[in-house]
Parts: sequence; structure tokens; C-alpha cells
Amino acid sequence: MPEVIPVALFAYSRTDCLEQTLRCLRENNVPKIYAFSDAPRVPAHAAGVKAVREMLRGVDWCDIVITERRTNLGLGKWLVLGITETLDKHDTLLVFEDDQCHVPG
Repeated sequence: MPEVIPVALFAYSRTDCLEQTLRCLRENNVPKIYAFSDAPRVPAHAAGVKAVREMLRGVDWCDIVITERRTNLGLGKWLVLGITETLDKHDTLLVFEDDQCHVPG
């Protein structure tokens, strides 16, 4: 059986974008997601981050592992950490941010 190729998904505070991305991943039968949610950079982003995390916790159509930061790391460092963590478990991966969508080729 071939190895599952997971998606490393980085989400921040945009539920509208994340909803579309998750819909695309579901339609493309993604079997595993490692979701990475950074903490709010400023207090005004806290509600959006909370809503994104609730949306991620609601994914019930694939295997999902959610990592939530308690302090803001920033996208660059967060990408490196999340990709490294995922590659420690898998030989390959697909990387998505919450505003990207994939369609069958």
C-alpha cells in the first residue's frame, strides 16, 4: 500500500478562506491533514484565530492532527517548524495555507 501523502495546512484567522480550502481538500479526498494554527499576533485577531481553530476541530472527513500555538511565532518560523514536524513523520507532503485551493488536474 502506498504511503499516505499528508497536507500540512497553515491557518491563521480567515475562516472564509479556510472554509474554501477545506472544501477543496475534502473534494480531493485528502486522507490526512496536519493543521497548524498560530496564536493571534495582536488582540484584535483573537476572535478569528478562535473561529479558525473551531473550524479545524470540526473536520470529521479525514484524519486530522491539530497543533495550536499559545504564542505567535509568525508565518515564516511557523512554516519551517510545521513542515519539519510533518517531514519527521512522512517522506513527502503537500503544503497549503488557508487561502489556497487545489483542483484535480
